[in-house]
Amino acid sequence: MSRRYAALERLRESIRRGEAIVGGGAGVGLSAKTQEAGGVDLIILYNSGRYRMAGRGSLAGLMPYGDANAIMLEMANETLTVVKRTPVLAGICGTDPFRDMSRLLKQVKDLGFTGVQNFPTVGLIDGVFRQNLEETGMDYGKEVEMIRLAHEMDLLTTPYVFNIDEAERMTKAGADVIVAHMGLTTSGTIGAQTALTLDDCVKRVQDIADAAERINPNVIVLCHGGPIATPEDARYVIGTVKGVHGFFGASSLERLPEQQPKTVANNSDEINSRVVWSATVNGQTNGVGITMALLSDRQREELHKSMLEYLHANNFIGAYNALKEDSGVDYTPDPKTKYAGLLEKKWTSVIRLQKKIMDLETRNASLQEELSLAPSKRAAMQADWVPRAPAAHVLTGHRQSIARVAFHPQYSLLASASEDATVKIWDWETGEFERTLKGHQKGVNDVEFDHKGHLLVTCSSDLFIKIWDSQNEWKNIKTLTGHDHAVSSARFLPGDQFIVSASWDHSIRIFDVASAHLVRTIIGHTDWVRYAVPSDDGRLLASASKDQTARLWDPLTGEQKMELRGHDHQVEVVVFAPIASYSAIRELAGVPNADRVKRPAAYVATGSRDKTIKLWDTQSGQMLKNLAGHDNWVRALVFHPSGKLLLSASDDKTIRIWELSTGRCMKTVEAHTHFVATIAWGRQKVSVSTGKSNGLEAAESKSAEPEKLVNVVASAGVDQMVKIWLP
Repeated sequence: MSRRYAALERLRESIRRGEAIVGGGAGVGLSAKTQEAGGVDLIILYNSGRYRMAGRGSLAGLMPYGDANAIMLEMANETLTVVKRTPVLAGICGTDPFRDMSRLLKQVKDLGFTGVQNFPTVGLIDGVFRQNLEETGMDYGKEVEMIRLAHEMDLLTTPYVFNIDEAERMTKAGADVIVAHMGLTTSGTIGAQTALTLDDCVKRVQDIADAAERINPNVIVLCHGGPIATPEDARYVIGTVKGVHGFFGASSLERLPEQQPKTVANNSDEINSRVVWSATVNGQTNGVGITMALLSDRQREELHKSMLEYLHANNFIGAYNALKEDSGVDYTPDPKTKYAGLLEKKWTSVIRLQKKIMDLETRNASLQEELSLAPSKRAAMQADWVPRAPAAHVLTGHRQSIARVAFHPQYSLLASASEDATVKIWDWETGEFERTLKGHQKGVNDVEFDHKGHLLVTCSSDLFIKIWDSQNEWKNIKTLTGHDHAVSSARFLPGDQFIVSASWDHSIRIFDVASAHLVRTIIGHTDWVRYAVPSDDGRLLASASKDQTARLWDPLTGEQKMELRGHDHQVEVVVFAPIASYSAIRELAGVPNADRVKRPAAYVATGSRDKTIKLWDTQSGQMLKNLAGHDNWVRALVFHPSGKLLLSASDDKTIRIWELSTGRCMKTVEAHTHFVATIAWGRQKVSVSTGKSNGLEAAESKSAEPEKLVNVVASAGVDQMVKIWLP
């Protein structure tokens, strides 16, 4: 069950019980912690919360005082670790022109956020300035697009809307919760003084709720802001407006008076709902700081006595007598008691702690900057990066040719398979050697990690396929048998429960990982099968053979779906094109881009000993384009993460980079001193499919979310060197 689904179920269960939903904005971890203890349903982190905790108004979040998205990510570190049960939402500035929204949303989801909200928002801006923002591309439509992307990524979406049109646009974009925003919250020492009346809010919230529910009857509607600043205000709006399910408070929960949990009665049906105002460090209750409410009786008595001692020692007799009378504490000043000087000691301790906190924050910022310069982070900033000489690292240690390299999906590890019968594990960021895996008796032809990085599969000319446990000292935990000749490739199917292998015995075989049993043998090629790979959704297998064909298969039945014939020599490699490349491939082939289908496995690329690369339509079997340029066998192919480029490795010792939209070789990298046998693009993290866990049943399930790639490329070959290419 996804976090979004679980959160929505909790909210709808509250609605079914007749309880008002309450969301709260948190500027520090303590706010979030106390709000969770008070029973709020949602906690939202955004930059204005940090400014409120600094004594500034919420509109500071719309001013150029800091990077709103960076502040939100920084707040996550201190808040997500203290909130145990309550869904936490990220306030995202959707108009930020310096952020790739898809990447930012993925980062937010990976950090543990349940959902998002559009803040800072241009919805709080009106007049000529707002019109200019709309005209120059920093418009509310960017926030709508951010919500749409978040919805597609299965994040809970709770956007602020300010009028009927925005409510309709956000609901159509997939908003789960519509928050009707009535403007900056009034009341409090830093609240606004200009706002709508409560009765004005009732009509506006009703119009927004009606507009959203016309599009999605199941949408949840909350009210927020303006004069809705107390439990009584919220009770009035919720009780008066039809179709409003609760209240979202930011300023009202963080900096306005603490209120005890109280009941909000619906005026029409007397259904009880709860509105909880959470205590925070700077709230006020009837003029008395709520810090007092956080002290025990003993602590309160010690505080009063130390204050009396301080006032008496400094000859503030009037203040001393007033405090003694108001507090009712019976205390006789005595410089020998523990209370003498206690207040000053506590005060200087706080100052020292504040200084330590500032030093730690400075150090943290420095470390964050240093981390951002690490290869795996720096890479993410360069969407169109391609390898260029010289290589960042040259890894040596194998004694014979290297057949394949594979990146770990989470850590900076790389595995290399060699004809010297070993597999070596390296740290690609540092270039350091980690360990050697021995177990095969002949050359190792292929290596791949599963989608979590827990298991590693290898295959060899010794006829065996081996599985290694990366979490248990890389032990060889299973050996799969069944092939009658050298095994040329082995790959995990989506779901990681099955392995597909190809062999010189002309067959493709599928093995069950758990039992190590052979579950299917696919026959059709008339000569050695050099390569077999599954599509991202597991619905198809593609194979390349010495018989000069590539073929497509149904892994469930073993049925051949298509034969791709057109090469004049052995086909060394076949790879499925990612969805991101479809537009460029259609442009290259002159195919109208009217087909908006985004199904995986629509196109494949093949490389052959005839020195060419060919692109194919998997539905029709038609060859779309022939890419010629290499001077020797084409041995490996990999698509660029952007979908705009294709990289190829060849026995002509080069890596070539092809622009897919034109078919032009835009760059040639003199990569190795001998034949280049393999090339791979870095995998950083892979999302597990939300469909059925059985890899062979992937055809009946939704495809897995695409893996996140980072800008690192590895290549290797006959010169016995692995080269790491970094920005």
